[in-house]
Amino acid sequence: MLTTSPTAPLPQSLTVSTGSEKTGEDCKTSTLAKPSELTPFQKCILTNQPFILNSVQLYRVMNDVFGKTQPEALQWIPDDFDALPELEKSERLTDIVKQLDVGFHKSPIHREEQGKIVERWEASEQITAIGNLSETSKGQLRSALESLKLSEAEPLEFTEQTTLIFPGAAIPRMHLRPEFAITQNSDNKSPAHLICTGSSRPLKDIDQLQNPENNQKLYKRISELVEQFKSDLKHSATEAHAQMALMDMLRTDNPDCFLNKQAVYVTYTGDIHYYKQSLQENGEYTLDRDNICEGRPNTEATMVSVLNALEQLPVSNFGDIVIVSNKPHTPAQKLATQRAVANRSENCCCNPIAIRACGDQASLESPKDLFLAIDSVRKSIQLLNPNYHVTTNWAGDPECKLFKSEHSGEWELVKPEPVPSPERLI
Repeated sequence: MLTTSPTAPLPQSLTVSTGSEKTGEDCKTSTLAKPSELTPFQKCILTNQPFILNSVQLYRVMNDVFGKTQPEALQWIPDDFDALPELEKSERLTDIVKQLDVGFHKSPIHREEQGKIVERWEASEQITAIGNLSETSKGQLRSALESLKLSEAEPLEFTEQTTLIFPGAAIPRMHLRPEFAITQNSDNKSPAHLICTGSSRPLKDIDQLQNPENNQKLYKRISELVEQFKSDLKHSATEAHAQMALMDMLRTDNPDCFLNKQAVYVTYTGDIHYYKQSLQENGEYTLDRDNICEGRPNTEATMVSVLNALEQLPVSNFGDIVIVSNKPHTPAQKLATQRAVANRSENCCCNPIAIRACGDQASLESPKDLFLAIDSVRKSIQLLNPNYHVTTNWAGDPECKLFKSEHSGEWELVKPEPVPSPERLI
């Protein structure tokens, strides 16, 4: 049996309606559509056809370089595939996605050790396995990944109705993402909202800026924020504290940039309690409802906090969402956001939300670069499996909080509006 974590494109924009997607099992039956109609998820599968088929080629190369047998089912794609009716093509692609999901989980570089998913920056055994390959084999992996466009930068484009999201990560990447936006937005346009996602993840050794002086200033500010919000957040430094400190540093160092023209928000998502889901050989997921696990929030979970935040902000039209990230992570983050929005139990807006992603380029040179890119493809394929649970395997709602800063160095907790009592509504 294959097990997965609590979580855990693409070039084109995909519009999804909130409330249209259910649990993993319900994805197949939730829409009572005519046989000729496509569900939103089936349309998502078709949109990602190039990504899926290029992932097949990557998986074949991985099997070759690691000396694994090629699954017979993935060796056959009909010559007239593009001529198939859309519904049949979507079903065929979904079958391929399920097979790929199983295949990636069996890969020798899947970041699972002793039944648990390890952090990307701690996947030393997986990176070493790639490093031990011949230069020819590494070149084959590199070529397959280049077909998936996982290294090319995607420019930032947005309007005044856009919500810009800077996803949480290790501090170096959290720093790079707004810097990329500052460079791209040289004319200082203002979006509708600026939201950084933060979580309860405690800071680790990787959470360091390269410049020692800046790193010292950053951690001094983090310590101040830990003290300021000791009654609202954890008593130790977390990703959320780091997001606030980074926003303070960037606005102070770039006084004329667009980050200083409006309020900046940071969401906090607490630890997730979830039912563990296991991937079966047929690509289906099952839940173990007898045991509740606890894990740090992933991208899907932090996006739920973003949707909660948008409901608290005074806007009449949510417009679109643009995720400001970096390669090779943008495809998976975009899909995670799409599924979190589609799985929203209550519509947070009347209109569909268009979700796009942009980000700086990435290298595919080192074994670590190759591992990160392959792992991003694995996560994207998992998110394209309609049976994979996204937020629907939670044992309860996570802790979600919102912080606001009008100016650098000033942060406050945004308290949600109290719900009127039934008597007051009469």
